[in-house]
Amino acid sequence: NETRGGISFSQGKAKEMNYSPEELTAMMLTHARDFTKDFGGKEIRDCVLTVPSFYTVHERQALVSAVEIAQMKVLSLIEENTAAALQYGKDRVFDEANHTVLFYNMGAASTQVSIATYSAYSGKENGKNKSIGIFEVNAKSWDAELGGTDFDMVLTELFADEFNTQWGKGEVREHPRAMAKLRAQALKTKHVLSANTEIPVKINSLHDDLDFKMHITRATFEEKAAGLLARITTPIDEALAKAELTVEQLDSVEMIGGAQRIPKIQSILGEYFGGKPLSVHVNADEGAALGAAFHAANLSTSFKVRKTGMVDFTTLPVAVGLKSIPKDVGLLGGLFGGNNKEAEEEAMAWNKSTTLFKEGSKLDSKKTIAFHHDYDIACNVSYDASATLPATASDRIAAYNIT
Repeated sequence: NETRGGISFSQGKAKEMNYSPEELTAMMLTHARDFTKDFGGKEIRDCVLTVPSFYTVHERQALVSAVEIAQMKVLSLIEENTAAALQYGKDRVFDEANHTVLFYNMGAASTQVSIATYSAYSGKENGKNKSIGIFEVNAKSWDAELGGTDFDMVLTELFADEFNTQWGKGEVREHPRAMAKLRAQALKTKHVLSANTEIPVKINSLHDDLDFKMHITRATFEEKAAGLLARITTPIDEALAKAELTVEQLDSVEMIGGAQRIPKIQSILGEYFGGKPLSVHVNADEGAALGAAFHAANLSTSFKVRKTGMVDFTTLPVAVGLKSIPKDVGLLGGLFGGNNKEAEEEAMAWNKSTTLFKEGSKLDSKKTIAFHHDYDIACNVSYDASATLPATASDRIAAYNIT
């Protein structure tokens, strides 16, 4: 989409229908809103959405825009692992000693690891003194390109190579419909191989009136996926290093996400954690959604729910840059040739920049910058240099002219 500077999806023979990612996401949210209304019987106006830890402000804002298109209001965005941690802690109060939990979340598209410490404080609830649970997220790490879909593609590529050999007339990857069938079969095969050591694969009339048949074992799948399997513990290493903890200091390991059910992943993680149980106290598929719903109930004035404290932090440092706008230029003068060399030199004489929030700063924190200046100011808010900023992401957050 050249107009908005982003991608768009075209549909129709003449590609006459174009949709932005926000519009497509809004369609899914509208569907979710409608069937929730059908189930609950009430109009849905507000929502809480979960986001990956590595989402920047641009992706988060795109989600907010999608919600607005779907005619709802975003009460909050909450990170997926933090939502699951909230679901874990809402019925648990650790008032005798701190309890440290590592959440390992391998979903369809990414792998995220968070470490949270649970404790309790004395407070009043319904006029009575009681211990209230609270948790603080200590560390986060992720692999944004390691998920269940990547394991699906390992099988898809294996099937495509085998069909090309059986067909002998070309490249099946050049035919989208046939590849869609292979991807669907790859997903089914992955699920079956999680419970069985081998499976016969058959797709009737895959392409060119030719059936596809092959036999695959779990061992073959694991061999082909060795490169992916070698990466599954790296986010754990990084998270433990950030939290300055060892495996032995973890009280529990909670498994989230569907892809972690692959037996080899369970085996590697079991060995990594030295036999420590890989717990599933949180629903692997629904834990993040349930935590988001509980967070929504806490934010809403329509519900009274159990208090659970939550402390999260930002994964990216935020900086601010300030510089003068020449007096004779103002906001629009530069567009109409009003600036001159002296004014430009005057404007460049004053500029300030600083890191507002370092990586690891607590969310919902506020900072005030005070200074005296008699010029209009251009203010640029951006992500500071950080290894956690995705290589393809823009560091620009916002720009303001202050008069």
